[in-house]
Amino acid sequence: MGVDTGAIVGNEAEARERIKWVINKYRQPALVEHYLPGREFTVAVMGRADSKRYSRNPQWYDPDGFHRFPIMELDSSCSITPGIYSQAAKSKDIGEEGSPKYYCPAEVDAELAKKLQYYAWRGHNLLGAQDISRVDIRLDAKGQPCLIEINTLPGLTPAFSDLCLIANAEGISYTDLILEILYLGASRWGLLEGRELTPALQKASGSRVVYRR
Repeated sequence: MGVDTGAIVGNEAEARERIKWVINKYRQPALVEHYLPGREFTVAVMGRADSKRYSRNPQWYDPDGFHRFPIMELDSSCSITPGIYSQAAKSKDIGEEGSPKYYCPAEVDAELAKKLQYYAWRGHNLLGAQDISRVDIRLDAKGQPCLIEINTLPGLTPAFSDLCLIANAEGISYTDLILEILYLGASRWGLLEGRELTPALQKASGSRVVYRR
C-alpha cells in the first residue's frame, strides 16, 4: 500500500513530503528504500528436506527436498503505473488494459537464473519459512538481484495470484498445488505417515540448482 507513481522521489524535499503523506494516510511509519530500476522477478520455493516422504508428487522435488518453480518476470512498463508494481496495477485482471505483463518462465540467462533461484531458496531457509514461499527480487542499476521481500503466505487466488500463475506455467494444476501445500503442512503436525523412500524414488527429481557467490 502507498506504492504508486508518486512513490519514487529524487531529493530530500520530495522524500519528506512523501513520508508525510504516507504517515497521514495510513497512520503508520513510512518505509524508505533505495529505488531499484531493473527488471522485477518473483521466485517460488516449496518443500523441505523430507518432502518426498509425504508428497503426492515426489518427482517434483530436487535431492535436497525442495521444488524450485520457474521464475516469473513482472513487467510494469505498460501498466497504469509504469515501472511500478502498484496496488492498483496488481488489482487489474490478467490481460486487462493497464495491467502488468507476466512472463513465466522468464527469459533470463543461466547465470542470473541460478542467482535468482539461490536467493529465493536462501531467503526461505534463513527466515524459517514453512512449506512454500514466494520471494520478490528486483535488479539494481548494475543488473544485480536484490531481495525486496518474502511472501511466507503467498496469494492463492486461482488464475490470478502470482504463485498460481507460476504453477500453471509449469503444468501444475490449482488442485494439485493446494493439496501439495496441505500435505506438507499436515505432515509437520504428524497427521500423515511418511512413505519409505526406495532408491528409485530418491532419484526421482530434477537437477538441483545451486549458486555460490
